[in-house]
Amino acid sequence: MIPFRSRFIFSIMTLAAILTADLAITMINKYIMTFKSTYDLHLVTLAGILVVLVLFYILIKNISKLSDWAVRTFVHAGKRWLGRSIGLYLTIIGLFVLIYAGYYWAWFDKNLFEEILIYFRSLI
Repeated sequence: MIPFRSRFIFSIMTLAAILTADLAITMINKYIMTFKSTYDLHLVTLAGILVVLVLFYILIKNISKLSDWAVRTFVHAGKRWLGRSIGLYLTIIGLFVLIYAGYYWAWFDKNLFEEILIYFRSLI
C-alpha cells in the first residue's frame, strides 16, 4: 500500500500540473488575442484551439510522469536545503504561490510580488 504522505504529495502535484496547464492556456489565450486585429479571426481561433489541444494532450498523456518527476525533484531539493518534511511543504507552498501569482498577472495584469514589496516597504 502506498503511504498517505506519498499519495497526498502526488495529488498535490497533479493539482499543480492541472493549474499550471490552465494558467499556460490562459496566457496563451491572452497572447493569441493580441493578433485579433492583425489576422483573420478564424485563423486566430484555429491557432488558439490547436495550441490548447496540443498542450492538454501532452499534459494528459504525461501527467503521471510529470507528477512523479515533480515529487522526486521537490523531495530532493527540499531535503537538501531545509530538511525532508519542511522543505517539501515549503516548496509546495512556493509552487502554489507562483501559480497564484501567474493567475493574478494573467487575469488582472498586476504583479503580486511588486504589491507584496510595496506593502513591506510601507511598513518600514
